[in-house]
This record gives sequence, structure tokens and C-alpha cells, in this order.
Amino acid sequence: VLVPALPMGTVAATARLAGNPAQPQGDLRVDVRGLTLPGGALKPMNLNLTGKLERDSAGGGALALRLAPDQATVAALGGTECRVEARVPLLFGADGLPRPHMQGPLRAALRWNGAVAPLWSLLPVADQRLAGRLALALDVAGTLEAPAPKGFVRMDDARYENLTLGVLFSAINLRLDLEEGHAGALGLARLNLAAADGQGGTARIVGQGRLDGSHLDFKANLDRLRPLRRRDVRVELSAQATVGGSATAPEGHGTLTVNQGLVLLNNLEVGGSITTLPISTTTPAWAKAGYEPPIPAAPQGKKVVAPAATGAASFGAAAVSGGKTGLLDVRIVIPGRFVVEGFGLKSEWRADMHIGGTPAEPLVSGQLSAAKGSLDILGKNFKLARGAVTFGGGDVSNPLLDIMLTNQTPALTANISIVGTVRKMQLVLS
Repeated sequence: VLVPALPMGTVAATARLAGNPAQPQGDLRVDVRGLTLPGGALKPMNLNLTGKLERDSAGGGALALRLAPDQATVAALGGTECRVEARVPLLFGADGLPRPHMQGPLRAALRWNGAVAPLWSLLPVADQRLAGRLALALDVAGTLEAPAPKGFVRMDDARYENLTLGVLFSAINLRLDLEEGHAGALGLARLNLAAADGQGGTARIVGQGRLDGSHLDFKANLDRLRPLRRRDVRVELSAQATVGGSATAPEGHGTLTVNQGLVLLNNLEVGGSITTLPISTTTPAWAKAGYEPPIPAAPQGKKVVAPAATGAASFGAAAVSGGKTGLLDVRIVIPGRFVVEGFGLKSEWRADMHIGGTPAEPLVSGQLSAAKGSLDILGKNFKLARGAVTFGGGDVSNPLLDIMLTNQTPALTANISIVGTVRKMQLVLS
């Protein structure tokens, strides 16, 4: 009554403790019947949890647990097999109270075979969908302090859809193998993931990493991938990238090419507000003197990288300052055929940019420039004389703007210029 979002159902629990503080024994049983989740479409589920407290003569022991849904529940979840078991090591004090034994032997097992969609529906992600077949077999040995998992995860012919972003992947095939280490060596996780977009494009990630995250070696390949199904944005991507280093300090290298793209401003589905530009009918001092727009000052404590700075320079700076947090060395190329249209604007853009720095603080340098374009405004057609969005290594959300559109008649040449930064842009009429 007080918390309407809680699951519905009935619970029956029995716990028994016997013996004495030096040699305690006990067991636990919890039965859940008619379990339904808020907003869930699944049939009511029945679950059973059993536990047994064990004690040995050396002062140690364990809590053995087993979670077992009944066959009707497994079938409702789309499965043909489901098993969850664990044996958690314990230490008993003089008072008989147990605590986790971090160095004691750990045993756990998880098995699942069946469909993905019913399980996915249990997660609080209503705007995302995942379907396909999933087989999972994991065993955990070692200790609580240093668990040693082994087993595999298989997903076949899956389909993922993000309704909010308009992302769709099909023909998803996942192979994840967890290998137990030998002779003191840490175990490995080997990944092979492939997906398609249903339009001829593909994506693949392969590689391996230590189970403790101390070493990564992954490669990603995109081949003319079109992941979006939207009315406002279309894009085709190709990429070659690697991820090395460690989980705490990853190192990413590669090149992302936007083969072609289309942005229809009239159909934009993202939220936001219209920016009011300060309008000036005078020419800025830098323009009168014939100079290029100034590079915005960097925030205190950060260094501005000139637009002409090479990727190697940014890469080196990241290696020095971000040795403990990873580094990035990624080139983004738009050779052309990236069209932005809407509200009277027709334009085609190209770019050559570099992302350096670290994953936590990426540094973007380079330029997004207009190849051609025009804008219909005030009943006139203005041609794009120049257009550049320059990233100088500072805040990626505040690039430098230098855009000018011109309308020429025998009696008058009218110019519309947008200069400054995104946060402090100015519209100049001349």
C-alpha cells in the first residue's frame, strides 16, 4: 500500500538454527509464489531459495545456496534450463557468529539456455529491445578475494533496437569465453562480436583481455555501417580501431570515416531551445584588420591546441598527462557528401579532426568546413562564402565559428556572418 511499485506476490520463509556457538547448524527456505513485476507482461512466477549452514572442525564453514524457479516459470522466461547455485565460505568467531571468509574456497554455478527477450523485459529499459537466443554457462572458483570465473556466453541471431536513438542492429552473434588461469597466470576473456545493420553494413569486435582488467587487446571494424533508423539523421560509417592498455587506463587508436550523412533540420527529433543571437551591424576589429577569428581562451588550467596541431602532438601530450587514465588517438574524417538541409539551408560539409587526451578529458582539434551551401532568408538566397567550425583542443562543446553567407545584386552585396564561439556567438550583418 505504501510503495505501489513493489512487486506483487506471496512469500513464505522458514529458518532453523540449531547446535551451539562452537558447532552451529541451520537451514533456510524461502518460497515466492505468484510473483509479478510492476508493468511486466510475464505470467506470475514461482521461485524457491534454499540454504544450508555448514561448519567444519577447523573453525570454518560455508553457506550453500540454491535458487530454483519451477518449470512453468522457466518456460515463461523463455528458457529450457535455469540453475543458480553458490557456496559462500564463512569464518565463525568464538561467539558463533559467521562472517565472510575472503580466502576460503568459493564455488558458484550459473546456467541458462533460452530466449533473451523475456529476460530483457525484466530490466527497467522500456525504450530498448533485445531478442535472440542466449546460452550461458559460468562457474566461479577461487576465493571471495580473488574469484576465478570460467565458462561461456553465447548469443545467436539477436536483434537490438533503441527506440529513443533510432539505433537498430540485427544478426548479432556473440561469443564470450572466460578461461581459467593456470600456474599462477590470470585468466582471459576472449570476445568475438559481430552485428549487421540490415542494409549491407557490418560491425565486428574481436580480442581478449585479462579477467582482472590489467591487459586489453581488442580490435573493432565497421564496414559501411548504417545503424540509424531516423527521419532526421542518416549516416554511414567505416572504422578501424584498437583498444589496448588496461581497464583503468585504456588506450584507443584508430580512424573513423563518415562516408556519407544527411541531417534534415526540419525533422529533428531531439529536444532543445532556439538560441537568440546578439546582432551587430558593425564589423569586428579582427575582421577590419583582415585577421582570422581569434581562438577562444582555454579554461584555467587547460592548454589550447592550435587547429593546425598534428595528431602526434596531441597524442604525446595525452601520453604525458594521462598515463594513469589512458589516452586517445582517434582521427575522424568526413571526405564529403555530408549534407545538412532544412529551414532554407542547403549545405555540404567535410572534416578532418583528431581526438586526443584521455577518455575522461578528450581533446578535439581540427576543423569542420563547408564545401558548398546556400540559405533562403528574408526572401533572398544567400550563398555560402565560407563556413568553418574549428576545434582548438579546448571544450568540445564550444568550438569557434566562422560562417559567412552572401547575397549579391548589381546594387548591393549583403553579408551575414556568424562568428565567435558556440557559447558566445554573434550575428554580424554588413
